[in-house]
Amino acid sequence: MKIIRDDGEVTVEVCRKEKEQEVFLLCRSINRTLKDRGIRNRQEQLFVERLAYYQSGLSKKGHTKVYSKVLELIGRLREKYPKASKVYDVEVVAEKTDSSVKSLIARDIIWKKKAAFEKNEAFDGCYVLRTDRTDLGDSEIWRTYVMLTRVERAFRSLKSSLGLRPNFHQIECRADAHLFISVLAYHILH
Repeated sequence: MKIIRDDGEVTVEVCRKEKEQEVFLLCRSINRTLKDRGIRNRQEQLFVERLAYYQSGLSKKGHTKVYSKVLELIGRLREKYPKASKVYDVEVVAEKTDSSVKSLIARDIIWKKKAAFEKNEAFDGCYVLRTDRTDLGDSEIWRTYVMLTRVERAFRSLKSSLGLRPNFHQIECRADAHLFISVLAYHILH
């Protein structure tokens, strides 16, 4: 990996790989690493807290204890926190009271972190840029990507705070005027 930007605030390292008229640029940023780690840790924390809540509810009156319902709750939890869900193995221990399937009662919820996902933490802050422009250098590819995020931010600003949308005009010249005023406001603001 070679450093293409290090200004004290942002450090970006890249590794270039060319294959069949395409360039793949593996990028790693310290700031992005911290952001990815924070998002993952927060999701894991919320996932484990909710599992602990469900587990403690198995011994309390008025909480869900039916085995199928507990599985459904855990399924919804996995859907809400997909990144954390991949990291943990969750097992619901059931105790059968009668001969029917509906009488299965959940007695315990056991979760354990998978060891394989600790290796994935090394990829925090990494992303791959792919382009067919083989004539561009590493820093040019990265700057083009960053420029794209700036353009997206400008459009977001146009649509929200500068009032480009919603556009309720029915006549074309009025819609054009609305668009023109929004773009003019963006230029003045910028």
